[in-house]
Amino acid sequence: MRDKIINTNKFTSIILLTDFSIIARNALNYAISAFENGVSYTLVNAYDARTSTATLLNLNDVLRKESEQKLKEEKEWIKSEYPEYKLDLVSHSIFGSPVDAIKELVNKKKSDLVVMGTKGITGIEAVLFGSVAVAVIKAGIVPVISVPPDYNFLGLKEIIYASD
Repeated sequence: MRDKIINTNKFTSIILLTDFSIIARNALNYAISAFENGVSYTLVNAYDARTSTATLLNLNDVLRKESEQKLKEEKEWIKSEYPEYKLDLVSHSIFGSPVDAIKELVNKKKSDLVVMGTKGITGIEAVLFGSVAVAVIKAGIVPVISVPPDYNFLGLKEIIYASD
């Protein structure tokens, strides 16, 4: 049973950012365990090919199709993993960076939280949060819960608020 110290009912629309990794899936588990049926979830994959203009259109079309297929598979996995919940879950495959994708969805759907996985890359910020997570947090569009690898939801007791 989840800890009710923090009122999680303040959130109504949560973006679940995914790159289809094990770390992203762990963050999905965290979010669904924390918020259960009480919110609408938007599963999002942002894709962007960094290539020359000669191959850009073809590659982006391939990436879009792959993203859409993997989102479909991820939604099926979530429904099979949480059959006891009737989750309000939609998915969006969005061309661009994760920050651009979040901006687009916040403007369209008035999402009020992002939950995403994080892994270290390089540098102190990246070691602590991962480069995509740092970009999303720094953009400050909406609050972000950045879930480290292998972290399981055990209740919300304390939240750190960092601000400059």
